[in-house]
Amino acid sequence: MSFENFDEKQFCEALSKNLPVFRKKLGVSQEEMAHILGLSRQTIANIETGRLPMKWSVFLACMFVFYFNEETRPILEKLNIPYDELRIFIKREMPVDVTTKFEHR
Repeated sequence: MSFENFDEKQFCEALSKNLPVFRKKLGVSQEEMAHILGLSRQTIANIETGRLPMKWSVFLACMFVFYFNEETRPILEKLNIPYDELRIFIKREMPVDVTTKFEHR
């Protein structure tokens, strides 16, 4: 996948629409998901219902949580949210390479 026409909004919308599915797979409530992401329960509810667009920073936090869980990773793949390519994109866009701290060793 090429990120020359990268659309953050498209990825955020896809994840927002499926956030309840991800939570169910993790077995967490809106309150628990909010705690994991550092948000309020109301913010999670508003994202899930489409009243509030998901911010890019929330998307990235969700990706970190969902990619490293064996129950939720396949859902990301079905949604065509390419974690590895996203990681490369972020690495290219970041002035400092922060991704190496999260690499598998």
